[in-house]
Amino acid sequence: MSHAHPSLAVAEVVFVLGHLVGTVLLGIALWRTQTVPVWAAVMTTISQPLHLVAAVFLLSRPLDLVAWMMTAAGFAVTAVASPQKVQVG
Repeated sequence: MSHAHPSLAVAEVVFVLGHLVGTVLLGIALWRTQTVPVWAAVMTTISQPLHLVAAVFLLSRPLDLVAWMMTAAGFAVTAVASPQKVQVG
């Protein structure tokens, strides 16, 4: 992959690492705080590493779709569960 400017390569790496590591950390936090059912936290945690393997190494679109559906399911459960468990003030 060639980039017109080195800063584009840096931005791409930061983006990929951010969404990979960020989603894993979010899933771990959801699990540890028991904000969502364990299955939703596990799906959130493993979805983006699975996406990386499916899209980059295996080049499997069906498996990549499963990974993104896992992300969507984990986020949907989090969206429904979080407002009920968050305490402000």
